[in-house]
Amino acid sequence: MNPDWLFTWLRQASKVILIVVIFTLLIPLLLGLALSVPSGVVLGLVSSTLLLQANAVFVGLAMGLHPVMVLAVMTLVEVGAVLAIFETCDTFAMQSVRIQAMLEKTGKKMQTMKYLSKYGVYTLFFLPVFPIIGLYSSVVIAWILQWDRRLSLLFITLGWIGICLALMLMKFGVLKIIL
Repeated sequence: MNPDWLFTWLRQASKVILIVVIFTLLIPLLLGLALSVPSGVVLGLVSSTLLLQANAVFVGLAMGLHPVMVLAVMTLVEVGAVLAIFETCDTFAMQSVRIQAMLEKTGKKMQTMKYLSKYGVYTLFFLPVFPIIGLYSSVVIAWILQWDRRLSLLFITLGWIGICLALMLMKFGVLKIIL
């Protein structure tokens, strides 16, 4: 086994773990501590978000959390998941010749599709809404199509916040009145 490969893999794995710990555990727990929310409740919302994605809104509200707290914790988990998935994909790309070839082929195709390469990142605003695609697949799509990472994070996050707010409005019956 090549020691350089092992060092690279350990560095990337450490980066992913650090991102997950900071965004999905540390900051939400500190926010809960600052707002006197029990740690178990915060961790329940975090785990629900990881499993149920945007539908965890219903769990957080059912636990009696303030909607702003629910949205803040869920958005932190979303950002952590997006960043961790990007880093994980990068790790696989570093180690796999097959993935590198696929990315190169995709990059060449994207050059011929100027409209998609220029404006495709904006579709990430809508992708987290679709149950089949959802949050996690949106990140992989952005990574494969090699869209700007910051813009991808921005639009995935905006879409995430939008769907979470829509689900909250549905829970409170506001959408029922409008529709």
